[in-house]
Amino acid sequence: MSRWRNCRRNYGTRSTFPSACFPSGQCWEKWACVLKKVGLRAGARRAAGTTAAAGVPWVFVDETWFNTQMSRYWGWAQKGERIPEAIPAGHWRSFTLLGAMTHSGLLATMTVEDSTDTDVFLAFLDQVLCPKLQAGHIVVMDNLQAHKAPAVREKIEATGASLLYLPPYSPDLNPIEKCWAKIKLQLRTLKARTVEALDPAITQAVASITSENALAWLHHCGYQHTKC
Repeated sequence: MSRWRNCRRNYGTRSTFPSACFPSGQCWEKWACVLKKVGLRAGARRAAGTTAAAGVPWVFVDETWFNTQMSRYWGWAQKGERIPEAIPAGHWRSFTLLGAMTHSGLLATMTVEDSTDTDVFLAFLDQVLCPKLQAGHIVVMDNLQAHKAPAVREKIEATGASLLYLPPYSPDLNPIEKCWAKIKLQLRTLKARTVEALDPAITQAVASITSENALAWLHHCGYQHTKC
């Protein structure tokens, strides 16, 4: 109630603005939405701490993109000079990398020249990930529509693993995002311009992910998993 007493009036119409706002300028409806999101994220972090303390193995699943046009964003040059760089202007190939990461490193990866829809994701589960899952694994992923198909839960739970969805808009709770950043930096450095050159470049970039990397990324995101 004290928050309501301390609020100031907003003189817009109710159809456009809420009738009351906090001194910070945040409206009550927005504040309630923020509190809900904070509660969801706090719950996810508590669950992470509880299961990590029990030694439960996490499996983080996500996708990223790359193409044959990639190059580094920055480089060294003399002061006042530009860095010449040749980048394809209109003809390049785009791909999606699907992956799963544990505290030991990347568990499974698959590359497709397509975006991630339900069929692609189910193929990833059938052919790549599910054969490597074990009873007790907790598979964590975001709320992409392809991830929410009923068959996704069925296939994962059939292996004895369980499925956990992250709170909305919480990529910072998924350590595999750090993994993608390192892989894409490697691909930008290697500058593969053809599909033939891209295949070994991906292999090299994926191989650069170490167990030390994965464990550090888990800790960074709040998953206090100890090294086995």
